[in-house]
Amino acid sequence: MSEQWDFFFCHVDDKPASIFVDLGLHDQAPIATLPHRAYLSVALHHPRDDGLSSQEEFEALKGLEDAIHQRLVSPTVMYVGRNTSDGRRDFWFYLPDGGAWEKLTEDFMARFPDYRFEADAGPDPEWEAYLDFLYPNDEGWDFITNRQVCDRLEEGGDPLTEARDIDHWAYFPDPASRDAFIARVRELGFDIRELLQPDEERAEYGVQLWRCDVPSHRAIHDITIPLLRAAREAGGDYEGWETQRLAETPAG
Repeated sequence: MSEQWDFFFCHVDDKPASIFVDLGLHDQAPIATLPHRAYLSVALHHPRDDGLSSQEEFEALKGLEDAIHQRLVSPTVMYVGRNTSDGRRDFWFYLPDGGAWEKLTEDFMARFPDYRFEADAGPDPEWEAYLDFLYPNDEGWDFITNRQVCDRLEEGGDPLTEARDIDHWAYFPDPASRDAFIARVRELGFDIRELLQPDEERAEYGVQLWRCDVPSHRAIHDITIPLLRAAREAGGDYEGWETQRLAETPAG
């Protein structure tokens, strides 16, 4: 287990989900000595209407996860992440063999008799549960990087309440792919700041575009996801955004 944990929101089986995952394991996976995946699935007591966890249950779930670290994780049980969706929280692990998992989780959950739970283990030598489910895809990474940029703006005193020009970048293998992307994003109200030609640093054809928006935590994902999908459909990559930091105006 590494120190590089982060979370993102997505959908699992068409339902809202939150995934918290150890990103630092990616370069090690799959770990040959831990070829079995296992999970412990707990039914939430007070889920929100969308099936995610509520503030009302925060302390109880924190206590459960703290106990997992203290009593369930061991040199042969690696905790790799959790997903919360549809009124349940699933904790995911990798271990050498799943034969003792049912007894291990029964003994552990005896400390939490108020929680209904399910547990299972099975072979996963390629770590598909981690790599294909828990680890963020491009939209998951978009959520993570958006939050990081918004956090930096807030740390600099920006309340993220005012609209301003937000610049975005995308890159493509050829001009035709870039042109297809540009045509699509113009329909979304974006204007082109600059066309970027291949150079010594990178061989792709780029475009810098902009639109006036509010870069809030609540709004930014709805701004960037259409750009990410449009770039992907055109055969390219959306590579993020930046904007001017605005300081909060003192009252009076």
